[in-house]
Amino acid sequence: MTELIPKNLTSALASVSDAVCSAPIVAEALAALPALPFGFPSKFLAVAGAAALGYYVDQKLLISSDLYHSGMQAVALLQAKRHARNGTLLPDLFEQSVGQWPHKPCMQFGRRVLSFRQVDEAANRVAHWGLQ
Repeated sequence: MTELIPKNLTSALASVSDAVCSAPIVAEALAALPALPFGFPSKFLAVAGAAALGYYVDQKLLISSDLYHSGMQAVALLQAKRHARNGTLLPDLFEQSVGQWPHKPCMQFGRRVLSFRQVDEAANRVAHWGLQ
């Protein structure tokens, strides 16, 4: 990596990581790269390599999925706070859903799909078992 960055650009930097994180230095280093013999400019390959590395890291660590789900969690939290301010509890909201859509799918795991009514009956059985 150090041979790609000209020495005069890195002399004022404390480390190679400072050079890599500095956008003007990276731009000048990419401009100094020679063209490859088979016609692709080396800048294109550097950008493609960076994009491939970014995609790999994203897939490995599930970063975009986490960001998407954290946004959904934030919306759900805001809705829960709004319902709490109005005095509405989650069991009340679920009972309303059971009344509105008793046969609509509520939960799915594998090939099994449970309707709102089935989930409500199962939750009531668990609650009665817990009270005994």
